[in-house]
Amino acid sequence: MELSERFGERFKNWLRWCADYAGEPHGSCGSLEGGYRSPQVWDVVEPNMWKLNPVNIPDAELVNRAYVELGDYDRRVIKYVYFRRHWRPSWMAQKLGCHYTQIYGKLHEAKVRMMVLVDETGGRAYFPVKSVTGNRSRPLVEG
Repeated sequence: MELSERFGERFKNWLRWCADYAGEPHGSCGSLEGGYRSPQVWDVVEPNMWKLNPVNIPDAELVNRAYVELGDYDRRVIKYVYFRRHWRPSWMAQKLGCHYTQIYGKLHEAKVRMMVLVDETGGRAYFPVKSVTGNRSRPLVEG
């Protein structure tokens, strides 16, 4: 099964949402020097692409629900490739229990499963259920 262009856009939107709303600090340092802006303009001001194309938050949350519904192995594949970019492919492969040449094939399979879940769960309501393991909550499908 091939990934659709629409899902590719939704997946990129979800990645941007994860980067913006992950709770990690963004921006400059907290000191006064970090907020200083010179009154002189030396460089051409380029438009902010994030503001020109804002994140579609409801759609990103829907894709995130599909991500949570994925199996643990598929979630780890997506997390290692997209959110652990500093890891070497051999290290990712060791953590996933495969050869490093198979990582992107497994990523494609995980994204196809995620696309199917996004299509299946498009109009359903979700209610979070507290997980026994701690910080990860699995949604309960009611529909």
